[in-house]
Amino acid sequence: MAIKKIQIRPEGNNDYADVLHPETSVDMVVGLDRYGVASGTNTYTVTIPNTPALTTGLRVTVKFTNANTGAATLNINGLGAKSIVKAGGAALKSGNIKANGVYTLVYDGSVFQLQGEGGEYGTAQASDVLSGKTIGTENGIVTGTMPNRGAVTHTITTQGGSYTIPAGYHNGSGKVTASFANLVAGNVKSGVNIGGVAGTLLPFNSATGTVTISDRFNSYSFYKVGNSTISAHSVEVSGLSFTPKVIILQENFYGIASTTIYHAYPNSSPGSWGGLDRKLYWFESGSSGFESGRTATPINFRVSSTPNSSSPKFAYVTQDSFCLPFPIINDDNYYPTQVRWIAVG
Repeated sequence: MAIKKIQIRPEGNNDYADVLHPETSVDMVVGLDRYGVASGTNTYTVTIPNTPALTTGLRVTVKFTNANTGAATLNINGLGAKSIVKAGGAALKSGNIKANGVYTLVYDGSVFQLQGEGGEYGTAQASDVLSGKTIGTENGIVTGTMPNRGAVTHTITTQGGSYTIPAGYHNGSGKVTASFANLVAGNVKSGVNIGGVAGTLLPFNSATGTVTISDRFNSYSFYKVGNSTISAHSVEVSGLSFTPKVIILQENFYGIASTTIYHAYPNSSPGSWGGLDRKLYWFESGSSGFESGRTATPINFRVSSTPNSSSPKFAYVTQDSFCLPFPIINDDNYYPTQVRWIAVG
């Protein structure tokens, strides 16, 4: 191609001192007309005037008819397809080139760098952005759809209960609280901690059964405190797995009920039977309560820690058995008596 010269003259007469380049090659100004419309998708081709070769720093303006769907190349005037990348060299993503968008590209010697394409975008979607807020994406501005839950609170009142936390934005002040009715120290066994509540309730054992007294006239003398004695039948039970603290003996004969309650002395240590305090109550069927004169004066018995069968005998309570005196209402030798016993320890 022939080189055309452009002459530049100063305003004054022969005032060439201010003119640095009185003659300039047209190649220095033809870049003002390097524009074309590209066809294709991803593999783009375009015809651009005044571009005989690809030189480093070549700047062109291209209108792309179709958007890209991934990596793309540009072939100018059949000079060879060159990759199109973002400024800095990152590969294009789908939609970086918009349909009918006009872009400036600069050839860096190996690829075309897309100019003014915009910053990098992350992977946030509408559901990741708070409702009412917007975010720039490869596809333009997107309005968020994430609901604003604020401070969510809930109370769980059942063992194993659960609460499904709703999706959305939470401001960090929400709480899920466990609250169980009647979960207090007095309702929890001593030595057990439930949810931070240390129990103070002392556990107890219990057992019950019946003893048959067949011989109505075969009684024993039992030592009372002070070494005096009292005649009564003997109720003996063995095979317990604990030392009782309270023992109740009951008999019911033809509508007359007899209940005898034994318990350790009030001032003795738990489970200790340093002595027995007996209270006897009679109750006749059809009456409105305990009959007057039927409540016996409490009797204190001496006790032993080991069983004995001699008479007079000591009442005894051990870690697995007891022997206690029992006054029987039924004095008819022809009818055996069933004595029901209840032991609590």
